[in-house]
Amino acid sequence: MKNTATTDILKIVGYIVACFLLAALLTPSFYQIGKGFAEATIARDTADNVSWLASKARKAGFETYFKRMLMLSAVILIVPLIFSLKLKVDPRKLRESRWSIYLPEVVRDQNIGQPLVKTNSRLRQFFTGLALAALSFVLMGFLLLKLGWFHFHADFNAAMFCKAIQRALAPALIISGIEELLFRGALLGIFLRAFQARTAILLLSLLFAAVHFLQPPSGIRVTDPGTLASGFEMLQLIGARFLQPQAMLYEFTTLFLVGLILAHARFGTAALWLSIGLHAGWILAFKVFKKIAYREPDLPEKYDLFIGDLLTEGLIPLGTLLLTWAFLYPFIRSIKSHDPD
Repeated sequence: MKNTATTDILKIVGYIVACFLLAALLTPSFYQIGKGFAEATIARDTADNVSWLASKARKAGFETYFKRMLMLSAVILIVPLIFSLKLKVDPRKLRESRWSIYLPEVVRDQNIGQPLVKTNSRLRQFFTGLALAALSFVLMGFLLLKLGWFHFHADFNAAMFCKAIQRALAPALIISGIEELLFRGALLGIFLRAFQARTAILLLSLLFAAVHFLQPPSGIRVTDPGTLASGFEMLQLIGARFLQPQAMLYEFTTLFLVGLILAHARFGTAALWLSIGLHAGWILAFKVFKKIAYREPDLPEKYDLFIGDLLTEGLIPLGTLLLTWAFLYPFIRSIKSHDPD
């Protein structure tokens, strides 16, 4: 069993590497296609949705195209990964796991990992996750503003705030839906068949953190986006992040904790609604706060321990996530059954 588990882990590592390599190959071509599409629509009277897409393609940098191609690669390559993994035929029943103490009765006796189940409480789960994530982030933002470490932009007003929410809502829902289907839906389901619950959740959380940590930061530049080699140049720039100890310590740790919380939400409810709500709430709050406030430029370096240049770095974001998890735990324990629709 140990050899099988080791082989499965190596295959998953290979899957990650293949995703980045495929993204590096696809990005230059799609970058050119996107920019060409944007230019072709400038002087034309097009439908609103086409104009919106063209505007996004025109404004997006090479790093944004790389992120989208990385997500596409993950979706494409998940199929061969599923077929390559030699999953256990008869994994241990969930009732025998200490994690099952608060699981819905309908999934405790399953012997095929942990299937997703239908639930009548899907809206309650989704909006609870959304509210918990967003409100905890609001509390963190309020603290940072009160401390004087962040400030509202000079032109901040109610209209600006509403516009920021409007612009952030769709990306938050789309990104959270896709990522939860991939990570907590497909991949966690695979991991739960291949490993014991605790190992599966830890491995998936590490995978989630690694994939997000190795995405290119906004504003990063390659020498010539038009060349086929530009995608691999982007890989070199991303790999250089491993040489930044502070980013490794704070940002990777935060991402790992986010992965744990989302996996706990999915595993504890045997559904994706709670994890999608949490994920969407964090993205929504992050994007809105980023639009309406900025970090104090003259903040001494000693405060980097508490909050970094990004809102995902430092002890305060970590504490905020732990607070969210603490409020989330009793809600998960309160979900006792999943009645089919």
